[in-house]
Amino acid sequence: MAMGQDGPDGVAPVDGRGRAVTTPDQSRALYDAVERRRLERGWLAGAKGTSSTRYDLRDGRPALVSRLKKWAERMEWTPDSARRVALEGQAPTPLEELPARLRRAIETRCADRGKDPAAEVPSGMWATLAEGVLPGLPSPADLFAALDRGSLPPATVQALLDVDAAMDWLPHSAERVALEGEPPVPVEHGRRVVIEFERTPPPMTVEEWFLVSGRAQASAPRMTDEQRGQLAAVLQRMLDDWERQQGDWPPPPTSHP
Repeated sequence: MAMGQDGPDGVAPVDGRGRAVTTPDQSRALYDAVERRRLERGWLAGAKGTSSTRYDLRDGRPALVSRLKKWAERMEWTPDSARRVALEGQAPTPLEELPARLRRAIETRCADRGKDPAAEVPSGMWATLAEGVLPGLPSPADLFAALDRGSLPPATVQALLDVDAAMDWLPHSAERVALEGEPPVPVEHGRRVVIEFERTPPPMTVEEWFLVSGRAQASAPRMTDEQRGQLAAVLQRMLDDWERQQGDWPPPPTSHP
């Protein structure tokens, strides 16, 4: 089998030593992505140590799959980006996109709350994100190395937890925003139930109330523990408020068998 050509039944191509390599189309796809990145960043041809191997990709020559991560490092992409470009036809993720994600999420949160993001996040954080880096990781090489290890430095983790606290997000939301592109989870998530009625609910007789409460009892066994807990918490909260209004607060202790 020729090096870099698809094998029978879609078997991945290998070189003469049995190492997985890219097909000509995969090599050219990676070359196109590398060229776009080079032009976007204003890098000279041959920068990042890519002068000869870059043209190999252009000509469709096979590249070792095990070396694709090196291309990601050269292009300042996330470690799996070159592999995704070549083997899966996906777009690469530039390293500067990670702090940009977090910056956008902070801007959105502060806009919803009518606050200035630069004044809300911990000191220096806003400027750090604007520079395209994460706290404690001052260069693309530092960020790439941390992602390749699969763990952020303790100082970076703590700084991101400080962002969570400032934004009222659940812990590690900022980290997931930056690393995974996941939306942050506000602390009010799962702690607030908002119900909007199309019209004001009508008065209800005691008989009608028993019909509704009977439905709740019949449905409870089919609910999850969390759903039952939410329903009970809402009802308990409304009962507590009503008892306060009646002067019956605090309620008598509940006895358990």
